[in-house]
Amino acid sequence: MTGLWLLPRQSKPRQLIEMSATFGKFSNEGLGTPPGVWISRQTYDGVHSETKG
Repeated sequence: MTGLWLLPRQSKPRQLIEMSATFGKFSNEGLGTPPGVWISRQTYDGVHSETKG
């Protein structure tokens, strides 16, 4: 399980996401894109190969 929390300086922490995934990387703001975080999530259902990715 991966959990992503927002830890603001002046208010209470809050969880933004919790899911079965792995942390990828943080991305900085630049080239017209907002900052963010990459997570890797497997969607394979164990039966249908088209759900891999």
